[in-house]
Amino acid sequence: MLYRLGIIFLFFIIDYFTEVESCSSQSSSSSWRPDEFSRTGHILINPCERKKELVCSKAALGNGKENIFKMSMELYYGLRSMDKIKNHNLFFLPMEIASTVSMVVDGTPNSQLEKADKASSLNDVRCYIRDLKKSLNKNVLVDTSVNSNYHKAVMMLIQRKMFADEDLKINYDFAQNTFCWYDVPINRLDFKDVKSCHENINEWVLDEATRAEKYITNLTSNKNDISEGHASVFHDNNVIQSSKVIIASSTILKLSWMNDLFSSANTEFQQLFHLGEKASDGSQSIVKVPFMKTVGQFPYIEKDNYKAIALPLDSSIHKGRAILVLPQEKASLDRVESKIISNNVVYNKFVQEMSWINNSVDNIEVLIPQLKVQISHEFSIPSNQKLKNIKDKDGHSISGDEVYVFQDTYLEMIESSNSKISLPEVKNDRVLKFDKPFLLFVEIRDDLIAFGRIMNPNECNNCTIKKEKEQEEFYIV
Repeated sequence: MLYRLGIIFLFFIIDYFTEVESCSSQSSSSSWRPDEFSRTGHILINPCERKKELVCSKAALGNGKENIFKMSMELYYGLRSMDKIKNHNLFFLPMEIASTVSMVVDGTPNSQLEKADKASSLNDVRCYIRDLKKSLNKNVLVDTSVNSNYHKAVMMLIQRKMFADEDLKINYDFAQNTFCWYDVPINRLDFKDVKSCHENINEWVLDEATRAEKYITNLTSNKNDISEGHASVFHDNNVIQSSKVIIASSTILKLSWMNDLFSSANTEFQQLFHLGEKASDGSQSIVKVPFMKTVGQFPYIEKDNYKAIALPLDSSIHKGRAILVLPQEKASLDRVESKIISNNVVYNKFVQEMSWINNSVDNIEVLIPQLKVQISHEFSIPSNQKLKNIKDKDGHSISGDEVYVFQDTYLEMIESSNSKISLPEVKNDRVLKFDKPFLLFVEIRDDLIAFGRIMNPNECNNCTIKKEKEQEEFYIV
């Protein structure tokens, strides 16, 4: 399934990114030379020292954070409106969106960009990404190159790769930047051999999912087989035939709850989850899923259009929380989104309202569906965006429609323990059950790490193995 996004990116890139600064200092490694790419087809370089030298002001970090939010929301609304996805799960990691678009901007020098406001420069975005990664590396973002049990609260593992047609000529500085700033190595493939190319990319995605699952299992003793149900990122061979560059990422996001917040002993199975709005005849599509249950005091707000609650993540994650938003009975999810994420100011106000100081409710019962879903997004860069630092064999810049992006995310939201915990009884008006499509925001250190809409807890578009008992959909009147 391919989602072509040819309406958002060009305008956003021009509006919110300005300078493209090279990171041209050469690695001290004797094994890497400027001609390494053309000689071996795979760049292997050490981290760029320029990345460490970039000085970031408080204003730059703020601008970078705001730009990344805007970029993510533009893409989110663009994909959400498409017929093929509007009724399906949609989930983004803003840091991934920013890294992808920044790579494209790196490849598109433009005089208009150079004249734009310095405060919205690419360096601001780089500053924020670097600062955020540094913070997440302490206990959230897993580094598989380090064999350590340091990450007690495993949450996120990201792998990226750029696949380029072997006929392309890629600028030295651009290739170095992709690795230096965004941790993206570049691999050569023969895009004319469509079948082999397709298999190569999908094999990489599956390998990354398998490797990540094994690594997380070693750290957490959690025996969930993430890779078992994982499948290819894309299925359409025409994608490769019309592409010159494919930027792929494979992400695992595992929410680790505070202590015994959700115990498997309290999970309620075979619960009904309503898929969307009722039809004119009163019928509605439903699936059966396990619901995790807890009772406690949590930040909670109730508005005309929605109810929202903030649940704490593992204590080792500084100020980590998951915010879940449930539409009121007659409110649509689209309407709720417009009230929360229409712009950065509105979202910040919503987040402030969700603080402990402003709002908290004693002994509220919360039931949320267990999630083990694979969510994939595919889109292309607009055709009128030229990548000047990537040229074809005749020396001509390649066009945006020849650059495709594939982002594959495995989202896991399961119980935090199997302890037998007695939950107190609560009144009916103190029960919050997320039994229909809802919004999910993951925040750490006041940074938006991931967000999206969960339309179907059982949905796994590309999974090869389905949940037999819980995947069945049926209608009720």
